[in-house]
Amino acid sequence: TLDYKLALQGAEGDEGLLRDMIELFLEKVEDYLQAIDDGCDAQDPQLIQKSAHRFKGALANFEAKDSVKLAYNIEKNAKEGSMESIEKDVVMLKQAVAKLTKEMAKIVRSQR
Repeated sequence: TLDYKLALQGAEGDEGLLRDMIELFLEKVEDYLQAIDDGCDAQDPQLIQKSAHRFKGALANFEAKDSVKLAYNIEKNAKEGSMESIEKDVVMLKQAVAKLTKEMAKIVRSQR
């Protein structure tokens, strides 16, 4: 879930900036997930690790701790070559991100 208060602090209290950050994230979220899926399809731990690391950074901007933790687990397991664990975490990450993006979309709509 999104910690709005902490995310707003990270945006220096600027609700417009936070809204812009959310809108950009919403535009890019499918690309982040697709990059992880591409790594899984190719059984490429390096691609998975790199993609999960990027996504983790994007998620951290919103203090989305559950999603950050899952992306971290994917990154760590890719580094260790543990593909079975990755697949389970990817499913959970997609579920968490679906909830997160719904929250974000509500915020964007309410600030227009």
